[in-house]
Amino acid sequence: MSISVTAIHCPNCGAPADSGFCAFCGSKILLTRYRDTERLNDISTKKYLQAYQTQLSVDNAPQVGVAAALCCLKLGLYDRAAKYLTAAPDDALDDPKLYLLYGTALLGGKMPFVAQRAVIDEVDRNLSAASEISQDGLADFFRAYVRYDYFYRKQLNVDPDFRKLLSSAHHRGVARDDANELFEMLRQPFPAAMLQEYKRLGA
Repeated sequence: MSISVTAIHCPNCGAPADSGFCAFCGSKILLTRYRDTERLNDISTKKYLQAYQTQLSVDNAPQVGVAAALCCLKLGLYDRAAKYLTAAPDDALDDPKLYLLYGTALLGGKMPFVAQRAVIDEVDRNLSAASEISQDGLADFFRAYVRYDYFYRKQLNVDPDFRKLLSSAHHRGVARDDANELFEMLRQPFPAAMLQEYKRLGA
């Protein structure tokens, strides 16, 4: 992955870098998905975040903002993650990842079941936007989880319901690995009833 920012240094060792991995220590320069944070402890994650903050002070590159937001999600700093995502320039708003991560930040590591309805509605709006941009099915899968946990468990009617959205995610080809990673990022288990329905679809 080529990094289209004015200058960036390896968050791990500080060496100058202009490609996806540091030529000196081999570390990934920009985190692009939540699973990239798995090997980082809190101290390392804060080190990465500080490096991204320094970069953002001179160049508000959206991919650096996403990397900073991923660090914040790893550290449980949900409000800060949301700020990095909403600070993205207008020409980055066609990236579905911004909306998926923002929805995650809004939930704050908690089940949708305990969230305020206004928060649920905002999460749903962002996931709906991501679904319109991307065809990979992950946004529909995320929406299905929210509608299962908040609406289905509270016996509230909503259309489309979680089963329809799961079906849409399945037909769009959402990867099981991506679904599992989503729950890791949300810090929630894959609900048994939702998993059963997912398997019934052939996933």
